[in-house]
Amino acid sequence: MQFCTFLMLQRKYDLWNILTEKLHRSPKPGLYYRYIRSILHEERKKLKQLYEDVLEDQKAEFINGEVIVHSPVRIEHNVTGKFLLELPDMHVRLNRLGFAGYENDDGFPDPQ
Repeated sequence: MQFCTFLMLQRKYDLWNILTEKLHRSPKPGLYYRYIRSILHEERKKLKQLYEDVLEDQKAEFINGEVIVHSPVRIEHNVTGKFLLELPDMHVRLNRLGFAGYENDDGFPDPQ
C-alpha cells in the first residue's frame, strides 16, 4: 500500500472514530438516526425512479443523490474518441508493448 493511500485511510479512520464518539456521547442519537434514515430512503426512491425513467439508450448517472442525464454522443465525439484509442493502440502494437484498451463505464451502479 502506498504511503499516501495509507495516510488517507488513517485520516478517514480517525474521522470515523471522532464522529462515532460524538454520536455516542450525544443526547440525540435517535434524532440523528431518523434523519440519516430519511435521507437514505429518499435516495433509494430517486435511484428507483432513475431505473424506471431512463431508457436503455440513454446515458445517466446517479451522483450525490441527483440524477444526471447526458446528451447523446455526437458523431464528432465518437470519431475523436476512436482516434484517441487508435493512436496509442498503434504505438503499442508497432513497438510490441502489450495491449491498449479502454474501459466502458455506463454510469450506472451495479444492480443488486
